[in-house]
Amino acid sequence: MENEINRWWKKLWETRGCRFNAAKRMEMNEKWSTITISFVSVYIIAINLVVYLKNRPAILTEELITMSTISLSILVIVISIILSTRDYKIKAHKYNNCGMDLSRLYDKVCLWKTDIASVQKTDIISLISDYNTILETYDLNHDRIDYMVFKSQNLSAYKLKYPLGFRFYVWMISTFSLLKYLVFIFLPLIILIIYFLISK
Repeated sequence: MENEINRWWKKLWETRGCRFNAAKRMEMNEKWSTITISFVSVYIIAINLVVYLKNRPAILTEELITMSTISLSILVIVISIILSTRDYKIKAHKYNNCGMDLSRLYDKVCLWKTDIASVQKTDIISLISDYNTILETYDLNHDRIDYMVFKSQNLSAYKLKYPLGFRFYVWMISTFSLLKYLVFIFLPLIILIIYFLISK
């Protein structure tokens, strides 16, 4: 019985932690998606205002400006449609609620560990039923990166050969996931800076 309790303690500890990490990941995607769309929208407005510059570079013809604003507008629409299908905010809410429900089971198992003799087989069966009901209710599973982040947050609990190297690896993967947003935010600025440097 003690082994079974310890197994469920570890399972609930990891699963609820991964669910909370998944919720944070969804919230981050939601935040950066909004920032990206806002920046691209600002670029569209700024490009339209270039028409009113008297001494604008010859390359910035009205035709080019029009094509650029249309292209960026289409890009914003496409990004918005893609993001609406991802449901980041809804998923973040579900992951968080799932984590909280699992925390209740986790707290119960923590109490069992203080008095293992009082735990009956029926208690374990009830726990399994409650656990499966929670997973079925939210119908979401966390990604591998969420588990990796959890392990990096609890290095002392895992026997890793290179713990600091693993933590750095996980940080790199998490940071790389932001790259798609940073490209949309900074690429137009980089192109503009390069253009002005070359034209001088």
